[in-house]
Amino acid sequence: MMRKYILLFVVLFTMGNAVAEKGDPMMIWQILVQIDWDTYHSAAIENCTKKYPDYAKPFQSAIAEWSEKNMAAILELRGQIKEHLKKLEGLSEEEATAKMRKASATWTQQFLGIISNTSDSSWKEICSGQYANETLRSMDFVKYRPLLLPVIPSLRISQIRP
Repeated sequence: MMRKYILLFVVLFTMGNAVAEKGDPMMIWQILVQIDWDTYHSAAIENCTKKYPDYAKPFQSAIAEWSEKNMAAILELRGQIKEHLKKLEGLSEEEATAKMRKASATWTQQFLGIISNTSDSSWKEICSGQYANETLRSMDFVKYRPLLLPVIPSLRISQIRP
């Protein structure tokens, strides 16, 4: 099942708007909210800076803008998932926090693997605006937050943790 999610993200990362128009990025929203975006985006920015320095500043600015807009919604969704996990498994706050951290680390590592496996030829498109204009735009957690919050109580453990 995790392979399916990773493949979907590769498609999102490389195909952008064609997939976004179908709403697919948000199909894995419960995973996306668990990613450590600072770590993930830092690695992406580092790649752009090394491979295509002319695009690095606009790429970094687009990511900063997306983060500023979306992180509060992501943190709220993540917190609600943790509360649901506590109820599902009868966990204490500390236990739920530990499980969420472990899941976040796992998902983040999986997505970092995507960065390291992305071909050099794809990076030019990614850095020059494709990721910012298509992928980030499709991951609008502020927009989708009201639709996602009511779904959280129906999530199964397998939809939350790897």
